[in-house]
Amino acid sequence: MDKKIVPVIVQNLIENAIKHNIIDPDSPLQINVFTEHIAGDEHRSMIVVQNNLQLKKYVETSNKRGLTNLINLYAFMCSQPVEIIETTDSFTIKVPLI
Repeated sequence: MDKKIVPVIVQNLIENAIKHNIIDPDSPLQINVFTEHIAGDEHRSMIVVQNNLQLKKYVETSNKRGLTNLINLYAFMCSQPVEIIETTDSFTIKVPLI
């Protein structure tokens, strides 16, 4: 409860998942949002936004700068980096709580 996050970051990450992935009744997009403590440091934690990966072939409104801007913003705000993990099945972004 004493941690903070840059305003609208979670909203932007959810919108990013919706914008870049196929959503259909047979293949629903599943987005999970949760916090995660950093191993070995109980006072540091991250907010995690994770979705199953079913990428669109073409995204009309993407400028491909959103995640870069997020990483740069957090580099300015704190020393802990944003983590981006992409596998064949999922896309995960971990953002430090400040």
